[in-house]
Amino acid sequence: SIGDPTSGVVEGSTTPLSFPVSLSAPSGRTITVAFQSASGTATSGADFTAVSGVARQNVARINVDGTLDNGFDPGTITFGTNAGTVRALGLYTNGVNANKVVIGGYFTMVGGQPRTNVARLNPDGSADLTFNPGAGANNGVNAVAIQNNGRVLIGGNFTSLNNTNRNFIARLNFDGSLDTTFDPGSGPDAQVRAIVPQNDGTVLIAGDFDSVGGVPNRRVARLNADGTVDPTFISRGAFTNGVIYSLTLQINGQILVAGNFTATNGTGAVRVNVARLNPDGTLDTSFNPGLG
Repeated sequence: SIGDPTSGVVEGSTTPLSFPVSLSAPSGRTITVAFQSASGTATSGADFTAVSGVARQNVARINVDGTLDNGFDPGTITFGTNAGTVRALGLYTNGVNANKVVIGGYFTMVGGQPRTNVARLNPDGSADLTFNPGAGANNGVNAVAIQNNGRVLIGGNFTSLNNTNRNFIARLNFDGSLDTTFDPGSGPDAQVRAIVPQNDGTVLIAGDFDSVGGVPNRRVARLNADGTVDPTFISRGAFTNGVIYSLTLQINGQILVAGNFTATNGTGAVRVNVARLNPDGTLDTSFNPGLG
C-alpha cells in the first residue's frame, strides 16, 4: 500500500506498492495510481494534502525509491472555495504528450487555471493550457483512459461535456475539445466507473448502469470505435446486482472484473465481487475465486 494514513484502496495497477510513502489524507479514501514504465515513477491521485510531510494537494509523483518527485508540482486543486478531489488519472506514455497526465474528479480550478472536473497536466505538474475542455464535465469524472491514438476517454457521473449532451461517457480530442466522432447516443443510463480501451479501437466500460444506448447491458458493456454499442459483447444478464468498480484486460483478451456484485452464467455458476469474462462477454467458468 502507499502509506498507512490513507487506509485506502490502490486502483489501476496489478503491481504491489511497497515503497515507504506517507500520504496525509482522510481515512477510507481511494487512491488511483498510474505507472510510468520507462522511468519507474508512479503518479497518484486522491484526497491527500501532503506526501511525506511535503505539501501536495490531490496529485503527486513518486520516484522509484518512494521519495517525492519535487519536479512535479500541480499547485492547488480546488472545487469552488473548497478543496477539490482527484478520482482518476490517465498517463500518456508516448508521442508529443509523453509524460503528461490527464486528471479527472471534482474540481473547478487546477494550478490557478479554470478547469471543471477534467484537466491535463504538463510533465512538471502545471496545468496544460493547450488542453482546454471549455465548460468541462458538469459532474464528477471517475475514470480516465488514453487511447493509442492519443484521444482521451472519460467516464463518470456527468451528463454533458462543454455544454454538449454526453451521458456518463465521452471522448476528448488532443486539445481537450469534445470528439464528436465518438457518440454513444443516449449512452449508459447510470454512471461509469471504469474504462479500458482495446487495441482494436473498441472500449470496455463498467459501472452502475443497466443499459447503454437503450440496449440492455447490465454493469459492463463494450462500445465500438464510434461509441455505439457492440452487439457481439453478450454479458448482458451476467451481473444480477451491485456495482463494478474496476476492469483489467488480460493479454489473452479475457477481462477481469471487480466490485460489489453477484454474477451468474444462468446455469448455476455464481461469482461474488470478482469474476473473469471471456472476450465475448460471457462468464469464464474456469476462473473461480470462491466468495471473492
